[in-house]
Amino acid sequence: MVMKRISAILIVIVLLRGAGAQAQGWTISEYDFHAGIGFPASPQSFYDYYKSGFNIGAGFATRITDPLSFLGRLDYSAFSVDKARYYKGVDVDPDSSSIAGGSSTIITASGLARYFPTKDIDLPIELLGGFALSYSYLGESKATFGDLSYSQSARQYLIFSAIIGAGMSYPVAPNANLYVEGKDMLPLIRSSHANAGFTSITLGVSLIR
Repeated sequence: MVMKRISAILIVIVLLRGAGAQAQGWTISEYDFHAGIGFPASPQSFYDYYKSGFNIGAGFATRITDPLSFLGRLDYSAFSVDKARYYKGVDVDPDSSSIAGGSSTIITASGLARYFPTKDIDLPIELLGGFALSYSYLGESKATFGDLSYSQSARQYLIFSAIIGAGMSYPVAPNANLYVEGKDMLPLIRSSHANAGFTSITLGVSLIR
């Protein structure tokens, strides 16, 4: 995991440095709307005891050079507890146990560099790298195991992460592209209790100005 984070940071720095070096008179060149699915990754309790969730978001892009753009995005992701996996993980009888609440919501503002190394082909491949600031909210939860009961109050966290990813886009109209992306959210600064790291696969449409 440490090497993965270091590699992600290096990739992001290279992409953003290239973007900064080429920036001249930035203007918004497109808007995008996207939705998809998220897969919990870290910390281990998030990976073990939560179901895959959904995410929706929107953003804008400003073209720096023909193959390189800067993206600004805002995303909302939601995850719920996988009760069956939780009961199995803590080794309790599901027939005499119950758990309520504990939903996890993550709101993320990110800045990304997008690079098209093969923009001249029919399905241009895009590479993504950037950083994100996230607000992670873990809802109040209550659990009962036989005669024992536990409760956990709601918790809130701020997280700073690196993002790496890739995708493909396809023109569906003169001023619109359909795209699919896969991204990894790799937390760099966070509480060890914060649900923060996840992989997302999204389908979106970009409207070109």
